[in-house]
Amino acid sequence: MSIPDLEEEDARVERELRINRQIALASGLFQDDVTVRTILESLAEGVVIIDNSGTVLLANTPIEQMFGYSKKDLVGNPLAVLVPERFRKLYEEHHAQFFAEPRVISMVQTPDLVGLRQNGSEFPLEISLGFLETLNGVLALVFVSDVSIGKQWQTEIQDAREYAENIVETVREPLVVLNSDLKILTANHSFYHTFKVTPEETIGNFIYDVGNRQWDIPGLRVLLEKILPQDTVFNGYEVEHDFLDIGHKIILLNAQQIFRENIGSNIILLAMEDITQRKQLEAEIQDAREYAENIVETVREPLVVLNSDLKVLTGNHSFYDTFKVTPEETIGNFIYDVGNRQWDISQLRVLLEEILPQDTVFNGYEVEHDFLDIGRKIILLNARQIFRKNIGSHIILLAMEDITERKRLEAEIQDAREYAENIVETVRKPLVVLNSDLKVLTANHSFYETFKVTPEETIGNFIYDVGNRQWDIPQLRVLLEEILPQDTVFNGYEVEHDFLDIGRKIILLNARQIFRENIGSHIILLAMEDITERKRLEAEIQDAREYAENIVETVREPLVVLNSDLKVLTANHSFYETFKVTPEGTIGKFIYDLGNRQWDIPGLRVLFEEILPQDTVFNGYEVEHDFLDIGRKIILLNARQIDGRYYK
Repeated sequence: MSIPDLEEEDARVERELRINRQIALASGLFQDDVTVRTILESLAEGVVIIDNSGTVLLANTPIEQMFGYSKKDLVGNPLAVLVPERFRKLYEEHHAQFFAEPRVISMVQTPDLVGLRQNGSEFPLEISLGFLETLNGVLALVFVSDVSIGKQWQTEIQDAREYAENIVETVREPLVVLNSDLKILTANHSFYHTFKVTPEETIGNFIYDVGNRQWDIPGLRVLLEKILPQDTVFNGYEVEHDFLDIGHKIILLNAQQIFRENIGSNIILLAMEDITQRKQLEAEIQDAREYAENIVETVREPLVVLNSDLKVLTGNHSFYDTFKVTPEETIGNFIYDVGNRQWDISQLRVLLEEILPQDTVFNGYEVEHDFLDIGRKIILLNARQIFRKNIGSHIILLAMEDITERKRLEAEIQDAREYAENIVETVRKPLVVLNSDLKVLTANHSFYETFKVTPEETIGNFIYDVGNRQWDIPQLRVLLEEILPQDTVFNGYEVEHDFLDIGRKIILLNARQIFRENIGSHIILLAMEDITERKRLEAEIQDAREYAENIVETVREPLVVLNSDLKVLTANHSFYETFKVTPEGTIGKFIYDLGNRQWDIPGLRVLFEEILPQDTVFNGYEVEHDFLDIGRKIILLNARQIDGRYYK
C-alpha cells in the first residue's frame, strides 16, 4: 500500500472510530426518556433517528435550530421534509440502498446534500450515517452538520480572491530548521506566534515533541522519514491535524533537505502555510459559483450571459426552451446570430451597443419582434454589465420576460374599461359611480341632464352634497350605509323626494358594491330610473281596473270573464246567484265544466270557438238549454274578446 493510501486509510479509520463512538453513545436511546434527551442535547451536531420507512423517531435541539422545525413537528413525519423537492428522488434512492445494506458512512458532503429549512431556505450539509439493530429492525442514525457560511456570497468570493492574492504577495509563513536527527535548530517568529509555542520549549527538541507533542502528526512523520530521504525537495505536502492550542488546521508544507558543509550534515528547511482559511474560502467560492449557476438554471425566465464581444457565454434552460434553440448553436456565437439571426433585432442593438455602455444597469427595456419559430413576441429586458476580475473584462447579464400575454391582457383590460365607460355614457338612465367614502368618481350624461347638475359640482363630492344637498335623502342614506354593507347587490329600491330643480320625483334605485383590485377598495354602482310617470300611469290603470270591477259587480245581469283558454278569471255576484254555483267551483275552471258540466252547451261552443275568433264582438246570441239546478232557460249572450294585458 502506498503512503497516500496509508494516509487515507488512517483518516478513514479515525472517522469510523468517531462514528462508532456516536453509535455507541446513541445505543441507549430507547432505554428511558431522560437518557435520550440528555445524550441528544449534549451533542453539538444535529442527530436524527429514522426507521426503514424514513420516519423520524427522534431529533435533538441542534436539528431544531438548523432546520427551524420543532421536535414535535419532525417526529412521526418523513425525513424527506428536510430535503428540497428536486433532491427527494435521489434521497429515496440513497435511503433504499442504505437500508438494503446498513453500514457506517463517514462525513459525506456533496453538492446534492442540501437541507430545506421550514422557511423554505436551503443550506449545504455534511452528514454521517450509522445504524442500530433493534428488536423492531434496523434504525438509521443521521448525524448532520451545517456547513453553510455566514457571509454574503459575493463578499466572500471577493474576500477570498483578495485574501489569496495577498497570501501570494505578502505571506509571512512559519518556518522551522531541523537537524538530521529532526531536532529543531531554529524557528521564525511566525512559527512561534502561529502555533503558540515559545523558543525555550522549541529549540533543541524533536519536532514531534514540540507543544506537548502536538506536532507528533502521522502525516508529518511520513514526509520527514520516508519522502525526504528519497526526494530532497518536496513542495505542497498537506497535513490536517487538531492542534492543542489553535484547533483544527490544514497545513501546507514545503520541505527541502540541504547539506551544510560547516556542520558536515544535512538540515531540513520546513516552511509551513496555514491554508485552513484558504481551503474554506475555496469551498465557499465553489459553493458560491454553484449557487450562481443554480440560480441561472432555476429562474423561470430566460437568461443569457454575454462576454464583452456580445458572444454568448451561457444560457439557461428556459432560454433554450422558450426560443427553440440548442446550447450547441448558442454558446460561443454572437447574440445576433443565434437561431438563424432571429436575435438580430434593432432595439436589442440599441440596448447593448448604445445604452449599456453608458448605464451599466438598465431595466424594463421593451422589444417587440417576429421570432422565426415562436411568432410575434413582446419581450421585456433587464440588462446588467459587470466587471469580472477573474477574466479581466466585462460580462453582460441579459434577463428576458415574455410579456406578450400580459400586454394582450392589458389591452383587453383597457378595452373592457373603455367599453364599461361607453356603457355608462350610453345608457339612457342616470348612473353614478361612488368610491368607498361615497364620493362621486364618475357619472353619465343622463345623470347630469336629468338632475340639472354639472360634472364640476359633482365629481369628487359626497353624493349627499351634490346639487345643493338635494341628494341628502334619508332613504338613500339607508340604502348606502345600512343595506349595501350587508347585501352587495340591491335592486328596485324606491325613493320619493322633492328635488330642487325638477320637483317631486319617484326614483327606482339599483345598487351594486364591487371590489376593484386595481384600486384595492370597493366602488358602488348606483343606477337610477325616474318612475314618477310610470307610477302615475300605474295608479290610473289601478283606478280603471277598480272602476271596471265595480261595474262587473254592479250590473244586475250575470257576467263572467274568461281567459284565452276559456277558463274563468272572475264572475259577478249575479252569475253565482242565477246559476246556483259558487266562486270556489267556478274560478279557474273551464266554462264548459261549471256546475257538473251544465255549461257544456253546443251553442256556447259555437260562439266561443267559431264566431268569436272571427268577430271580436258579438251581441244577441241566443242559447236554449236545460240547466241542472234551474231548469230550461233561454239565454241571450253578448260576447266581447279584448286584450287582457292589464288584467291581473
